[in-house]
Amino acid sequence: MSSRKTIELAELISRYVPCAEMMRFCNTGAESTMYAIRLARAYTGRKWIIKIEGGWHGYNTQLNKAVHHPFGAESAGILEEEQAYVDTIKFNNIDGSENVIKKRGYETAIIIVEPVLGAGGCIPAKREYLKFLREISERYGIVLCFDEIITGFRLSLGGAQEFYNIKPDMATLGKIVGGGLPIGVVTGKKEIISLADPTERKENFVSIGGGTFSENPLSMTAGIETLRYIAKRKEIYEKLSRLGRLVREGVDRVFRENGVNAHTTGICSLFMTHFSEKEPENASEFYLADRERQRLYGLHQICNSNFLLSSHPSSISVKHNEQDLNRFIQSAEEFALKIKNMGKEVATSLP
Repeated sequence: MSSRKTIELAELISRYVPCAEMMRFCNTGAESTMYAIRLARAYTGRKWIIKIEGGWHGYNTQLNKAVHHPFGAESAGILEEEQAYVDTIKFNNIDGSENVIKKRGYETAIIIVEPVLGAGGCIPAKREYLKFLREISERYGIVLCFDEIITGFRLSLGGAQEFYNIKPDMATLGKIVGGGLPIGVVTGKKEIISLADPTERKENFVSIGGGTFSENPLSMTAGIETLRYIAKRKEIYEKLSRLGRLVREGVDRVFRENGVNAHTTGICSLFMTHFSEKEPENASEFYLADRERQRLYGLHQICNSNFLLSSHPSSISVKHNEQDLNRFIQSAEEFALKIKNMGKEVATSLP
């Protein structure tokens, strides 16, 4: 049930997120992406969904497809026909993506994309790729949705859409916008989100939200305080970007100096290290890297009191400082030295 706190948080989101003209709250990111699909289909009258190969949007039925290599079905219990109208495109690949989108053309309701590919390797979008998606979606009347559950309020106060200066039609938000408490937000153009306005219930009314814990006062209050804190301290983005560059460049340097092929991807406060010949630009290239060495590297860092999930993006917080990250880089150097001194075969027993 809506309250004063709900309205207050919605006004803050609308003030800072470029595409946020109207919104509905729910409890998880998976719910918000599910609702985004429902709204886009109702708005366009079309069936097809186009998602990124390796893109993770939660466990909702339509989008739980082509997340992990070899990019097929992800879960038992999902009927083949439930994903019959889902197609995929390669991240940062304009030519290949254009071919798929042109094929689906005016049958496509929505293109959904993470501006930084999360589970697919912590890979930032090239600005020209997002610009291409914006232009081609406009050409075919497709709803462009940014899944900003990770990037929202992390890359900048206005999220990735402000950072890249590319405005989508819709966005999904979570995590930071709830101050760490359960939340999901689907937001975007008024003409799209208003289809879910329960006070009007038009002929093509979209039934979303309204769950028992949607808009709960705890999440609304935590979100308000978090966004107020960030808005008053915009300098934190400069700090996080500086520390992000420090760790990405530092980790790559110590591996390079010890003859280990490694590339740390990411942007602003996000990072992930890949053991590969070249820096991956999409999920297919991410899976070509040495995943076992990546796993051992993660365990090595954990043993040195640096917690990270090796196959997930890591992030820096405002509480970290250069000393913390230099210790992290030093730990990476220790791992590189073990590989250098023992050889690849012995290194598989690390840490």
